[in-house]
Amino acid sequence: MGSGLGWQAGVAGPLRETAAFAATESDPIAEWVTDHDPEVIGLSDVADEALRRRATMRLLEKFRRHDLTDAQIIRDGIPLAGFQYPGAEEDLRPVLQERSDGCQDVLECAVNLIASWNLGSMGDDLAGLVLDPIAPLEARKAAAYALVKVGTREARSRLRPLIEDHPDDPDFDLKGLALRCNWPDGLTVDELLHAITPPRTRNYHGAYAGFLLVLDHERFDARGHRGAGLRWARPFVRQDLDYDSAGRIAKRIAIASLDEIDDPGIAAALADLLLEAAESYGGAPLTPPHRYDWAGEEPEERTAMLDRRPSVRRKLLAAIATRASKDSKLWWAAREAPGLLVADDFPWLLERAVDSALPMPEREAYAELARMLPWGDRVDCIEAWLAVREIEPVASRLPHPLSMKLDSPEAALAKKGFAEMNKRHRKPRRKKLRHPMTSPCGLRISWPVVPTRRAAKEASAPGIGRDLLVRAFASRQIHPEVGGQPVDVLGREDPLVGNPHLGFLDQADAQAVRDLVGFPL
Repeated sequence: MGSGLGWQAGVAGPLRETAAFAATESDPIAEWVTDHDPEVIGLSDVADEALRRRATMRLLEKFRRHDLTDAQIIRDGIPLAGFQYPGAEEDLRPVLQERSDGCQDVLECAVNLIASWNLGSMGDDLAGLVLDPIAPLEARKAAAYALVKVGTREARSRLRPLIEDHPDDPDFDLKGLALRCNWPDGLTVDELLHAITPPRTRNYHGAYAGFLLVLDHERFDARGHRGAGLRWARPFVRQDLDYDSAGRIAKRIAIASLDEIDDPGIAAALADLLLEAAESYGGAPLTPPHRYDWAGEEPEERTAMLDRRPSVRRKLLAAIATRASKDSKLWWAAREAPGLLVADDFPWLLERAVDSALPMPEREAYAELARMLPWGDRVDCIEAWLAVREIEPVASRLPHPLSMKLDSPEAALAKKGFAEMNKRHRKPRRKKLRHPMTSPCGLRISWPVVPTRRAAKEASAPGIGRDLLVRAFASRQIHPEVGGQPVDVLGREDPLVGNPHLGFLDQADAQAVRDLVGFPL
């Protein structure tokens, strides 16, 4: 069973499982494997605890000398369960304290042994390694993953300081693992929102992105803390919301906050969120988040349904009009929010626009919102405009004359605007139409068809021939057309036989066509 390099080099690769089985039956083989190829012990059921302990120490020494590296554990998957022995904690604690140059491999081996053996009693030792800034970063990450798996609640809570942004955590991996260790038992919603910040590295999916993905799949929406959630969401609406877990969470919070719009500060915070998105021409926070599940199944998401909730809609419009500083932001925020602008609100918007108790900037915002609506085809909207058309800011924002001379400059300007508007709208592509139907079977032939027995045989292959014959002979009552003139064949005893426009088919040709089509003609 020895390697081709000699028995001192360990077990030959293909015979490792055989050696593992033999080690359980033979003490000399077990000792040889323990001293020269300790990885084999991981595959075996050696009963001697002293041999398993000695093999574990040999394995750690190989990692310490870099004969083995962390790649053997991560990629090759060295079995570690067979090494376990009672009292291993006392041997592994000193290993976790090593900080010499090149200690990363032995540290990761010890961490994987703890995780594989489910040694929850070593949670504090793992937490100490994670929190040590001079330890190798990859070893700290491995210890944090092990702590998520086997650590007690008290040990996991020790990682709470890492939920803040630290310079020695460039990709937020430690931060993501600390959040996994402490949410939901060790953090409030406000503390969680404070901890979730935009990632330092874009397009990197590590522990932090994984935590946000889990939070998104759980449909987190900051229940009970909507105001804090809306304020937290503002940095994330500048990004592509549908492809970012934090952006989808921000959308979910925005939609859920509509139920609490009567609570103090909610309408203002939601308006600020919509205007923040409008500032960068970002996605609409009130559109339902689109899910991209591996299984291809997209669970239903809640929608805003503003068009069915007039009181909610008007409170949000009032908050936007109060806080909007630019017409462009106002336009984008109102345009992107589904159902926010409804023609039913046109009279109400004009009423607010001419309310002398409101400041003029706010009144102008109401008039601008009214101007965005298609109101010209509704009697109630026209009557509302006629009543206030001469009052500012309606007079300047909706300056539509009651009459106009066709040769006036105003008419020329209106024509020019209408022409420019039509240029932006492409004409719809013409739909391909079939020829008009003239026969009871709904068939009309506008090209010469000359079927013969040979053509019928050739048409049996996939292609245009069969399709042409099937369409041409779909019924006994056929109205072929040549040169635009329909030919009456209804008087014939057999419309397929002897028709000059169909190639003077004889009885055999007609039968071949009927056999090809598959139903009687």
